[in-house]
Amino acid sequence: MRWAGGGSSITSYFSSRCLAGRQGEISVLSTVWITVLALMLGHCVRPCFQFVGFHGGSLTRTLQTLQQYTCEGKTMLISCPASTVISVQYAKFGRSVPSARMCPAGDTLTSPALMSEVMLAPGYRVTAAEDTNCLAIRSLEVLLELCEHQPRCQVRAESTTFRQDPCPATSKYLEVHYKCRPNDFQRQTVCEGEQMEIGCGKALRIAVYSAMFGRAPNGSVSCPSDRPGYFDCQAAETVSEVRGACQGRKRCDLLASEAVFGNPCAAGIKKYLAVTYACVPKRILKELHRHKGHLKARHNKKRGKKKAQEVEGKAYQLQMEQIWK
Repeated sequence: MRWAGGGSSITSYFSSRCLAGRQGEISVLSTVWITVLALMLGHCVRPCFQFVGFHGGSLTRTLQTLQQYTCEGKTMLISCPASTVISVQYAKFGRSVPSARMCPAGDTLTSPALMSEVMLAPGYRVTAAEDTNCLAIRSLEVLLELCEHQPRCQVRAESTTFRQDPCPATSKYLEVHYKCRPNDFQRQTVCEGEQMEIGCGKALRIAVYSAMFGRAPNGSVSCPSDRPGYFDCQAAETVSEVRGACQGRKRCDLLASEAVFGNPCAAGIKKYLAVTYACVPKRILKELHRHKGHLKARHNKKRGKKKAQEVEGKAYQLQMEQIWK
């Protein structure tokens, strides 16, 4: 995706070098070659890498957000299932709720410095107002350093870990929100008119990473085009349709058909369906609310619409015949 998103900046760089060439800083020959390379990068890099991240970012929104808490002085263990890694969403070391609700520590302070400062006798119980607006500003930074993209990690909930004690007189806790993101994907491709069968093993569910129906610029070896040329026609709702049929299920069947996904391409262009997915434990996925027979209902709706159009066309034809008689 970095390549796909960086095509314009690369083009700008080479364009500026071309301008410098006109001013005599580089040779005319170099200018020509750099211009050609700039055009290739501007028009080829994005298509070549387009499918790699096609709707992949939306996978995160389908994952369950998991939460963990641990009190100051203890160690938090974060762990994700096999073939998934930690994706930190939020982290806080400090205190934002009273200790009566989270990690109660009582109202006793035993700090010798505090005792000598207020000139109390050793062992005297000191009551202090706790700070509920307390946050170590590097909380997220530290969690990202220790846990991001790792299958598991341990974090000690103490000030030395976060390189700051935001409220010395208040007992603190560590709160972390994270997702378990799949990192082991499979891909299937079927040609138009064929059926795709996706299935996962016992106790695992399908998590759809990306899907495309139509024809991408990089094409498909298994479904070669009958026509030479550059084609980029992809059905806009393919990901949502495939997720509606497959996300969170053990298995699903998909028909690579215009009746299901629509026809994004011009006549005569051979299309195909490509789906990238992972098999993950059910607990890391959000509950998906869908209507029963999702793709079937859409197929029937389109078929009904087409039939209605045919009936309307025949009625119009009969009406015109009556006029001309």
